[in-house]
Amino acid sequence: MKKLIWVLLIACTSFSSAFAQRTLTDTVMGLHEHTNDINKCIYSLDGRRLITCGLDRTVHFYEATNWIELYSYSHMDEVTQVAISRDNSIIASASKDNKLKIYFLDSAKTLEFEQEAEITGITFDYGMRFLYTSSSDGTIRPYDLRKGEFTKRKFAMGLAVNAITISHTNMIYAGMNNGEIKVLNYMGKEAKILKGHTKAITGLYFVFYKGSMVLASSSEDYTIKLWDVKTYKEIKTFTGHTWTINSVELSRDLKYLLTASNDGTARIWDVESGETIVMIPSKGKATMCISINEDNEFIATASLVRDSEEYVVYIWNTGLLPELPEQKPAKTPAVKPKKK
Repeated sequence: MKKLIWVLLIACTSFSSAFAQRTLTDTVMGLHEHTNDINKCIYSLDGRRLITCGLDRTVHFYEATNWIELYSYSHMDEVTQVAISRDNSIIASASKDNKLKIYFLDSAKTLEFEQEAEITGITFDYGMRFLYTSSSDGTIRPYDLRKGEFTKRKFAMGLAVNAITISHTNMIYAGMNNGEIKVLNYMGKEAKILKGHTKAITGLYFVFYKGSMVLASSSEDYTIKLWDVKTYKEIKTFTGHTWTINSVELSRDLKYLLTASNDGTARIWDVESGETIVMIPSKGKATMCISINEDNEFIATASLVRDSEEYVVYIWNTGLLPELPEQKPAKTPAVKPKKK
C-alpha cells in the first residue's frame, strides 16, 4: 500500500512539474516610437514583421528580426485596428473616426475610406484579393484590393460585430455582441453559428496547421474557447482571467494559446493541458495585446499606461524553444605515420 502511495505521489509531482508555471521577468528590448497608449501589437504570419498602433494616432511597422522601424504613418484619430497581408506587402489600419487606411508598401500608395460606424476588425483573405472589415453597426464590408474600392456587397449581421477573422478557405468568422460566432462564406451566406460564450466576443484568431483548422475566441465572459473548424465543435475552454480579454492568439504550430487581459495579466497557455505555463507581468494597468512570432521564441506585449509617460512595446524571450542536445565534438581521425 505504501509503495502504491509513493508511486502516485511521484506521478503527481512529475505531472505538475511538467506544467510548472513561470513568470517572465526580463525583456529582450522595448520599442519606444509611440507617444501614448498602445492598442495593438501583431506579428505577421511569417513572424518577420511586427505592426503596432495606438492612441497617438500612429501606425509603426518593424523588421522583427532586428526591430528596426521600416515604415510609419498617421491617422487623424486614435488607431484601434491593424492588419498585415500574408506576404507583408500591404498594411491596413482603422481609427476611431471610422476611417480605413490601406498602405501598399511596394509603391507607398495610400488609400483612405470612411465607413458609417466604428471599424471593430480588419482581416485580409489568404489570396490577398479582398480585405474585410467588421463594424459596430452590424455590417461586414468587403474591399477589393485589385480594383481599389469597396465591393457592392455588404453583409448585414443584425447585431454589432466585435471581431473578424478568415480561414485559408475564405470562410469568414464574425464575433457577435451576443456571444455567438457566425460563419459565412465569401459571399456573406451564413453557414453555421458557433454557440458557447455567454457574453460578447472580444477576439478571434484562426490557424491552419498540418490538416488541423482551429479557431480561438475570447469573450467578455472571461473565457477563451478553441473550436474545430472542420466539425464546428468546441474543443476546449480556458478559464483563469478575471476581467475582459483584449487579445487572443494561437501559435502557428497550435501548441500555445496567448491572451492579454484588463486584469493586468498576459498568459501563455499549453493547448493540450489547458494550463497557464507562462505569466507575463503587466507594465501598466491592463495588458492590451500579445503576439508570438513563428518559431515561438519571442512575444510582443503592450500595456495600458497610467502612472508613467513611457509607452513601450515590450519584446520578451518566451523560453519555449526546446533545448537542443549537446553535440559531441567530432573525433579527429588518427593519422598513421608513413613507413620509411
